[in-house]
Amino acid sequence: MSYELWCQLPGRFLGMKYSTFYKYRDDVKQLIIELAKAQKFRCALCTKDRGLVIEHDHDPEEGHGHPYTIYNIRGLVCHRCNQALRGYEMEQRGEYSNWEHGYPYISSDDYDDYIYAYRCRVYPLNQEAHERRVGCSNPSQRRQVLRKFDAWFHEEIEHPPIWYRRYKEQQRRTIESPEDFFRVGNVAAKFLREKMESDPSFELSDEIVFIFGRIKSTLDELVDSLPRGTKRLCSHGLIELSDEINPLGGR
Repeated sequence: MSYELWCQLPGRFLGMKYSTFYKYRDDVKQLIIELAKAQKFRCALCTKDRGLVIEHDHDPEEGHGHPYTIYNIRGLVCHRCNQALRGYEMEQRGEYSNWEHGYPYISSDDYDDYIYAYRCRVYPLNQEAHERRVGCSNPSQRRQVLRKFDAWFHEEIEHPPIWYRRYKEQQRRTIESPEDFFRVGNVAAKFLREKMESDPSFELSDEIVFIFGRIKSTLDELVDSLPRGTKRLCSHGLIELSDEINPLGGR
C-alpha cells in the first residue's frame, strides 16, 4: 500500500525518500496524498512543485505536535514558505523572529486561508476523537447543551434559562450508582411515610407496595450477606432505609 501511494506523487515532489515516507502511519500517508491532490501537486502557498515538506501544527488541539498525525498536519509547503510561516506566527505571538531581515513571502490573507482550510479539515476529526474519549451516547445533544450553557454563562444572565433547569432536573432523576439508588430510595420512602401520617385517607397503590416490598426484601438479603464488621458500618445506612420501607411494604 505504501509504494502504491508513493507512486501517485510526481518525482521529487516531496523532499524525502521513500524509506522515510514508508515509516509514517497509514492514515498519515493517505492524508499526504489527499493534500497533494487538493493542492494540485504544488506548494499550498506558492507555485513551487518540488522538494515540499510536511508543515504541521506544533500545538494541536488533539494529540501532540510530534510525530506527524492526521490531527497536526496542516499542509505541504516548500522550504521557503515553511520558514515564512514560522516567522509570521512568531511575529503574531510577539516573539523575535528576525523578520525584518527577511522577505514576507506570505500575506495575512494567504495565511488565514491556509489555516482556515486546515481547521475545516481537522475539526470533525477532533470532534470524533473527543466523543470516543468522553464516551457520550448522544454527542450532538451534548454539544448543543454545552453551546447553550456557554451562551448563558458568558452573557451573565442572573437566572438560568428554563432549558438548563430542565436539564439539571433530568440529571437529578438519573440513577447512575448504588449511592444514587439508596439516596433516592430513602427520600421516596420518607416522602410517602410523611404523606401517610399527614393524610389518613391516603392509600398506597398496589404497584408502590409491591415495589417497596421487593426493595425491602433485597435490602434484608444484602444486609444478611455482609461481613460482621461491614454490618456495623452500614447499620446507620441500609438498616435505616430498610426500617423506612418496612411499614410501607407491609401496609
